[in-house]
Formats: sequence, C-alpha cells, structure tokens
Amino acid sequence: MKTKLALLLVGLSFATGCSTSQVWNEHRPGDARRGSAEPELQLFLTPDRRDVLVTYFESKDGTRGRVPRAYYARANAARLRNSLKPEFAPPSAAAGLQPIPLDPPVPNFTTSALSRGSGLRARLSSSDHGFTLTERGRELEYYPLPLYETAAADIRKVALTPFAVASDALAVAACLLPPFAFAFATSPNH
Repeated sequence: MKTKLALLLVGLSFATGCSTSQVWNEHRPGDARRGSAEPELQLFLTPDRRDVLVTYFESKDGTRGRVPRAYYARANAARLRNSLKPEFAPPSAAAGLQPIPLDPPVPNFTTSALSRGSGLRARLSSSDHGFTLTERGRELEYYPLPLYETAAADIRKVALTPFAVASDALAVAACLLPPFAFAFATSPNH
C-alpha cells in the first residue's frame, strides 16, 4: 500500500510540469506587437545615407487595429534581432526623405528617379514582412519588422514568477519526499 501511494505521488508530481517555464514562454493574445497583415512597408534613405527610415503599420496580436510606426533600421538592428521594441520615430519623419524602391513593388508607393539611380533597393520577404537591403544587386543586410512583447506582458510574468517558483519547489518536494519516506518507513532501524 505504501509503495503504491509513493509511486502515485511521484507520478502526479511529474505531471505538473515546470510552472516557471510556462509563465515565461507562454504567449497570450495581445501580448505581442508585429507588422500587420498588410504593413504597407515603405523605406526612406536618410540624408547622410547612413540609415534607413522604415514606416509600416503595426498590429496587436488578436486584433485588427493598425497603428502607423516608423523607426531607423540600422540604429535599431540589435534591438530587432533580440525581439525588443525599437526606438520609434514619428512617421512624419519620412517627409522629404528619399524613398527606396521595393522588390516586389508596393502599390501606391512611388520612388523618385534619384532613388532609382542610387542603386539602393530593398527586397521584401514574403514570410515575415522583413526586407533585405541591396545595392546594385549585392545583398547588404536583412532587417525583420519589429516583433516584441508589451510591457504589460512583462509585468504579468514578473508578478506570476514567485507563485510559479513556489509551485515548482512543491513539485520537486513531491518527487523527493515519497522515496525518502518509503526508505525511512522500510528501514530496519525504524
């Protein structure tokens, strides 16, 4: 009887999983921001030719609303690679900047003869709305559109972590206690 109880407790403790991991790896609707299904991506070369202003429409997971966004690609490259929110610029920052032609072309987006002559282009990714900058056919760098979690998601995760850690500690104790209790109960000195 004691052996069956010990085995049952061990089995139940393994069924709980790792709560802390679930808290930090869980994606809830509305936690993430990303380029909308139709981001209307536009790229503009800065006057010093050292960066590219990216304008697009962003949406919140699970919603249809769209928010116009803009950011500088090169200045935010490390943040984008780490799925962090970029430092946004106002979309109006594109006024007067030189547009960069896109491949394939985006409807209703015109580029000047000057930008077509610079040799700088952007090839759009069909899978994630990112783009690769090219110059005269040579690939320069790939940039994904931002994908990041909101601050509210981080606050929720931090608030739930102590409870998850306590749950994990109880699960470990439930795993360790039955074998020790069984060994103690069946020892010849007891």
